[in-house]
Amino acid sequence: LIAEFAWDWLAVHYWTSRFIIVNTMLLSVLEACSLWRLWTTAPIRTLPQKMWNHLWKMLSQGFAFALLWPFVPHFVCNCLFYWALYFSPIINIDLVVQQLMHPETQAR
Repeated sequence: LIAEFAWDWLAVHYWTSRFIIVNTMLLSVLEACSLWRLWTTAPIRTLPQKMWNHLWKMLSQGFAFALLWPFVPHFVCNCLFYWALYFSPIINIDLVVQQLMHPETQAR
């Protein structure tokens, strides 16, 4: 859905839309690699624990973000947002290469 939305805005925000589309494709490849590893190697009993750990991490980060939001200047928030927007595809390219070159390693 995010890639579809970015595709619709391609004429308005050319480079930003391209970064978003590439990042969504990379995240889809990472998800497929994770599902394949789970299907072939990981015991299904560890799935609830991994999901709980991920949920706890996301909730705690979201709560900390909501708590600190009124105190952080908008300039800092904008810098962090655009840093994440334009550098997350680069980080995800590295993760995809690691997964495809060394599929036996565990992604965190």
